[in-house]
Amino acid sequence: RMMRIHEALKQETRPNCSSLARLLEVSTKTIMRDIEFMRDRLQLPIEYLETEYAYRYTGPVDAFPTVQVTEGEVFALLVAQKAMEQYKGTPFEHTLESAFGKIVSGLRDNISFKPSASGVSFKNVGVSEANIQVFQELNRAINSRLEVRFLYQKLGDEETAQRHVEPYHLSCIQGAWYLVCNDVDRRAMRTFSLARMSSLRVGKRSFERREDFNIERYFANSFGVYTGEGTHEVRIQFDAVAGRIISERFWHGSQTIKALPDGSVELGLRVSDLRELENWVLGWGAQARVLAPESLALRIREAAKALLASYERAEQG
Repeated sequence: RMMRIHEALKQETRPNCSSLARLLEVSTKTIMRDIEFMRDRLQLPIEYLETEYAYRYTGPVDAFPTVQVTEGEVFALLVAQKAMEQYKGTPFEHTLESAFGKIVSGLRDNISFKPSASGVSFKNVGVSEANIQVFQELNRAINSRLEVRFLYQKLGDEETAQRHVEPYHLSCIQGAWYLVCNDVDRRAMRTFSLARMSSLRVGKRSFERREDFNIERYFANSFGVYTGEGTHEVRIQFDAVAGRIISERFWHGSQTIKALPDGSVELGLRVSDLRELENWVLGWGAQARVLAPESLALRIREAAKALLASYERAEQG
């Protein structure tokens, strides 16, 4: 916003608060605060002309002052840059690099702290390759509140089905992008994976968002992507080794962790859907045992039996 004000002042068009507020779609008070910051904090030669009710530069300004940042903020930028590496090789890679380059381009002359790029790294497994064009079109539809149609292939289905939705929100969950939307035909909120969309078309018909929609509430009781209507009180016991890892991390907003006398821990969760939780527990193998609910414990036992049977058939065949 201040860059736009700077450009208007450089053009010597004598902008005032009202014209700048209309240009930037903010209030005149916001413009006044921006100009005061530019004059008092950035030391720009801005003068108010009372006879014209306008502003001007009283001297040459070759470039807008670059932002001063602290050592901690520079390190945070480094972490952000490393976090972007999870998208290398995906359609998002070049767009993210371009955007990040624009952010840091104005900082170089003011940075004296240069952290080693090898000091921080991220490793992400199973990052989804969402189509950048699909992402951009959905983002445009969300901002413009336009209905969208696309073909969608559900997990386990060989055929695609037409979907007609009102897009609300794009969310990245565990390295994959999802669209949260109101399914027009089903009259219910749904979540769709961008990776399984095709033939997406943004329509011209606008819609009104539900006033009660809130993305935090929508995913509040989900363990990952799946949301449900009910609530499941879950208790899982982890042995001493796995318990250390469980205690060191944040898994869910409802979690409770209780240390047990033998060194194991009990993790408590309150979730609305058990499907993703089932796969997560299976990933811990014999180090985890479901105490409640019994329905989840039964599903884990059945999955373990099926896994064992699969290996036995492979050995025999």
